[in-house]
Amino acid sequence: HYTSVVLSDARDGAQMDTFKPQTPKIYLRANLVDVPAGSTVKRTWVAVKTRVAPANYKIDSSELKVTSLISRVTYNMGRPKAGWPEGEYRVDLFIDNRPAGKVGFKVVK
Repeated sequence: HYTSVVLSDARDGAQMDTFKPQTPKIYLRANLVDVPAGSTVKRTWVAVKTRVAPANYKIDSSELKVTSLISRVTYNMGRPKAGWPEGEYRVDLFIDNRPAGKVGFKVVK
C-alpha cells in the first residue's frame, strides 16, 4: 500500500492541497509498504471539475514496475501552456491495477 502521500509544488516540498494556475509542476510522493518486486504501481491525474474539461477527465497516466530497490515513488505533472485551469483535481493510485488510494487538490487564483 501507499503511505505518507504528499502533494507539493516542489519535489521534496511541504504538503499542499491548493495550487495556483501558474504552478510549474505538481508533485506527488509516497512511500510503498509491502509492495513486492515485480508489482506495478500506477498513477492517474484526473480533472474532476473544471470549466475546460468534461467531469472526471483523465489527464495523464503512467505505470512503473517495482524493483527491490524501490520503496518510494515521486510523480509529477507539468503545467499546461495556458496554466492550470481552476477547479478540482485528484490523483488515483493503483497497485497491480487495483485501487490503492486517491488524493485530491484544487487550483485557485
